[in-house]
Amino acid sequence: KGFTALIFDWGIIFAVIGFTIWMNDWIVYLISVWIIGAFQYAIGESLFHEASHFNLFKTKKLNDYLEWVYAVPFFVDMNQYRTEHLDHHYKMNTKVDHIVRDYEAHGLNNPKKNLFWMWFIKPIIGYAGLFYLRFAIQLNPLKSSIKFAIFWIPIVSIFWYFDVLHILAMYWFIPFLWSFASFFYWAEITEHYNTK
Repeated sequence: KGFTALIFDWGIIFAVIGFTIWMNDWIVYLISVWIIGAFQYAIGESLFHEASHFNLFKTKKLNDYLEWVYAVPFFVDMNQYRTEHLDHHYKMNTKVDHIVRDYEAHGLNNPKKNLFWMWFIKPIIGYAGLFYLRFAIQLNPLKSSIKFAIFWIPIVSIFWYFDVLHILAMYWFIPFLWSFASFFYWAEITEHYNTK
């Protein structure tokens, strides 16, 4: 099932990119950004989360080895994430749990919070992307950046060589930092808020 889900989700992303380039319409592009981001989220959060619990594939090794298709493209190191995530499960709502710090940073603990602002405006205007970047930087030690460099330098170089860096920016990084990050933010603030 893990391979089927990965192939399906990556296939949808590539199909949407191809269709949007073919349509060459800004409204189609805006819609595609959110569709791509939704499937990025399916890969980089949902499937990745299952792999972090060794549930995506039958063998534990596959769950780790294939981080190159569901973690590294999203600037997350499986080992680092698993350590933090297990702290979250076993020490929920303590100082060790990153969710406690995140909710404070989001303003969810403020008694005068504006829920419309927090839910709809804040993520859409870029806060979610900045939050995700902060999450990725804080989560990963410098040694993880070697993995990210091994993955991204060849990809960026190929797009640069063929003079299509704008395609990479428009169809990976904008959806990643806008819609994927918004889905990530929305999930973060709904999954455990006001739970004990």
